[in-house]
Amino acid sequence: MRTARRSPLARVRAAAIAGTLAAALVLTGCSGDDEDGGKGDSAADLGGDPISTADFVDVYGAALENATTARFTMTAEGGAGTSAEGVMDFSTEPPATDLTLTDDNTGQSQELVMIDQTLFVKTPKGGYLSTPLGESGLSSGGLDPAGLLDAFGDAVIEASDLGLDEVDGETFEHYRVLLDGPKITNSEGSDGASDEASPEVPSTILLDVYLGDGLLRQVSLDLGEESGKVTVKYFDWGKPSAVKAPSKNQIEKSPGAKN
Repeated sequence: MRTARRSPLARVRAAAIAGTLAAALVLTGCSGDDEDGGKGDSAADLGGDPISTADFVDVYGAALENATTARFTMTAEGGAGTSAEGVMDFSTEPPATDLTLTDDNTGQSQELVMIDQTLFVKTPKGGYLSTPLGESGLSSGGLDPAGLLDAFGDAVIEASDLGLDEVDGETFEHYRVLLDGPKITNSEGSDGASDEASPEVPSTILLDVYLGDGLLRQVSLDLGEESGKVTVKYFDWGKPSAVKAPSKNQIEKSPGAKN
């Protein structure tokens, strides 16, 4: 039987389940899963020097105080098999985002822009479909570093400073945080219009954060065996990278829309 072709927006929803990860932003646990299901219950499990939740939030927040623009890449290993790359402009709330999502299992890519509370999805014709961001089932929250802090802040169980660590040939300050999985899910909410079942969230999740030169460089989260690992890297902080909405003559009428 022939399978009906999904609309660009439906394909984006499916591909971006890892992107709304939050993340979602959002991201890779360097510890891997334990035999007991990835549950770590003591500061000793994190390694390094234990720090308070308040101290971690302060350090993380300070790295975002002067955020203007940044480029990013996202990789999602495991079941999601999704990657993304793009740019964010933090002068708006939520940040304006221009990105390309790729389904690594099929090689198909989807370009989209999130700006002024609107999601624009590029179509095969070269135009864009638009929908209110709040009705799309998507958000930039999983990729927005500040959004990640909002989502994870109340879910922090313990935090630790692991000192200097090397990532891709660069040396960064490495922090590891133990998160309460269900609290992350509750903070994210379920307003999205996705009809796909959400994977089960582990009871505890390890978040790894890397800071360099006073800026956020990488966040990683292990979402468990079913959802896999997601990593978001940020670079080119402050370099001119304007995110623009498509022009009116680029907007196409949504399939089924009334005249």
